[in-house]
Amino acid sequence: MTKLPQEGTSSMLFYRLLQNIYLRYTIAMAVLILNSTYCVDLPDIRVLEASNRPPVIDKSTLLPSSPIVKIDSSCKRDFSFSQTTELDIDDVLYVRWYVDYEYVKNYQKSSVIPAPSKKSITRGGDSFTLDLRNSILPNKSRGSLHTVEVIVSDRPFMIDSTVSPVFKAIEEGGNYDYISWTVMQLEDCY
Repeated sequence: MTKLPQEGTSSMLFYRLLQNIYLRYTIAMAVLILNSTYCVDLPDIRVLEASNRPPVIDKSTLLPSSPIVKIDSSCKRDFSFSQTTELDIDDVLYVRWYVDYEYVKNYQKSSVIPAPSKKSITRGGDSFTLDLRNSILPNKSRGSLHTVEVIVSDRPFMIDSTVSPVFKAIEEGGNYDYISWTVMQLEDCY
């Protein structure tokens, strides 16, 4: 049997100090264990599921590369992007080109970029030629400004013309990327 130190001695004070420290240590460990087990909300650990991510038009492949474009007496200009990135490799991409978008007018060109046969996040692009002489645009005089837009979506565009924005709305759950150019006419194009 272990003999306790006598009351009032320094040995007894040391013994009580150790008891106090041991008691505090035990309480702290119990609180720590209970908090980490029952009180602290830990995030669920799970494998991240792929969600629908938007397509991305590669801005370095834009032609023209400048957002402001001048059209001379030829009254024509080609617009294009040659590469898109889509992390959801099985998604089909839908492309629409617009000139001076208004609700009453439809898109100028629509096309599809299919999912690649070789599983790749990189896709091709699309192009559009603006021909102001053969356009339905009301204003074709020198100094006129026009806006050319392209939208690339990973869901089809809505057919219902009551959904806003008309002819730009995409099916629910879809994502998109968008580029626009401002076109300045230097000559009349009637």
